Amino acid sequence: MKNNILTNFLIDLSIKLYVRIFRLNGKLKLRYSWKRRIYKLHALYRDSIKKNSKIQDDYILKSKEFLHKNFKGYQDISYHTFYPSLNGIRDYRYIPEDIFHGIIEKRLNKLEFADAYSDKNLYERVLKEYKGPKTAFRVIKGLFYDEDYNLTNPNEIKKILDPDETFILKPAIDSGGGINIVFDQIDNLIKHLEKIIDNSENLKNENFIVQHLLEQHKQISDFHSDSINTFRVMTLRIDEKIFPVCSVLRMGSNGSKIDNISGGGVTCTINSDGLLGDFAYDLHFEKVSAHPMSGKKFKGEKISMFPEVLKLTEHLHKQLPYFDLISWDMSIGKDGDPYLIELNLSLQECNGLQAMDGPLFKEHTDAVIKKLNL
Repeated sequence: MKNNILTNFLIDLSIKLYVRIFRLNGKLKLRYSWKRRIYKLHALYRDSIKKNSKIQDDYILKSKEFLHKNFKGYQDISYHTFYPSLNGIRDYRYIPEDIFHGIIEKRLNKLEFADAYSDKNLYERVLKEYKGPKTAFRVIKGLFYDEDYNLTNPNEIKKILDPDETFILKPAIDSGGGINIVFDQIDNLIKHLEKIIDNSENLKNENFIVQHLLEQHKQISDFHSDSINTFRVMTLRIDEKIFPVCSVLRMGSNGSKIDNISGGGVTCTINSDGLLGDFAYDLHFEKVSAHPMSGKKFKGEKISMFPEVLKLTEHLHKQLPYFDLISWDMSIGKDGDPYLIELNLSLQECNGLQAMDGPLFKEHTDAVIKKLNL
């Protein structure tokens, strides 16, 4: 254990010095935190990257030209050497993670509005034909509201909800990575919320939603029944048309109730027809051909309801004109219908998506660059 801690410390230190000394991010000088992870992955996959980089073709030259021309002299090809070492796709249109967060999200989305539109308590008010897990009650600015936005109190909530049922509590704004999500019975959840509210320095920041657990479709549940397994779908607006640019199925593991890859889960690509990829990937991009817990294989598995998921994300995206790039977390219920779990407007995932599925925007890359107007 001590050796692992020391190794990680030395890797982090060397990466930080490397970035600061050589400034490989070119003229953009984007912050170090956006560089740290890719260089750490480079250290872990050094041999694979080195082997891949020896392939004699014009891929590296085209990659450098693509970055330098379109992103103000950007020079770092770390991502362009890392991604093909995992997926074998040598395509110069990859978008470096720091470019994605530092430029693309900021140009395509009105990020100052992101918190308001990301508020799970407002989905039903903002989105027409919204369908999500059933709400039990809400906490908005430290006050308790029922499902229909009527002001209430904890005692009234306890009267109408089953004390033996397990509910899920989420922060209404930003629960990425499963942070601060709690599964429990209603008495315990209310005690938990009251403690947070009593200790709060600013009640405006205390916003939560408590929902009934969604019973998911058996085909999805069979991969890992302890978690709600979700589809991450990224949609892009180009000339008022909405396109799904990348989609994956995220599954929990080891009995975890969340499907996030950082919590031990695995992720598998899925095409527009609902056909899963041959492999899933874990946090460190190790490939697995079957779910590590259930043993259910990915190759050949087709989710026939998935086109309906894409149809719903397109419909919902059209209602959010301030955001041209959105990542949706969707599930499929027992009834076979798609359900919105969460939408993401800032700090969206792009690194893992490209490592698994190739360039993020694929045939839409030129159109995205044109929209940036750099």
